[in-house]
Amino acid sequence: MHKDGKTIGNAGLMLDSEFHCKRYAYHAFSINIDPGLRILGLDEIHVACVDANVALKGLVNVKFGFRPALVQDKLFGTEWICKITREQWRRSAHSTEGRARTSLRG
Repeated sequence: MHKDGKTIGNAGLMLDSEFHCKRYAYHAFSINIDPGLRILGLDEIHVACVDANVALKGLVNVKFGFRPALVQDKLFGTEWICKITREQWRRSAHSTEGRARTSLRG
């Protein structure tokens, strides 16, 4: 439980380089975010990474459309954090609801 009463989870990815660019990261991200917000009822999920992790920043920002915010951290250097709310995810085309909306149109 967060200090302002929100229930917050954290998500991250580790993927061996031989599996890069094969959509595994996309699916791994989705199957963590969607149930966390929809089934477990978390208010937010935070995804953090160091500045050098261009792949994760790109996945979160470019593929999923969530904007990470810059955070200064003395231990690890420059970090980015993306806070994804239940409502943001629900509106996303990548959520269960979003994929259902897309399949109804097409």
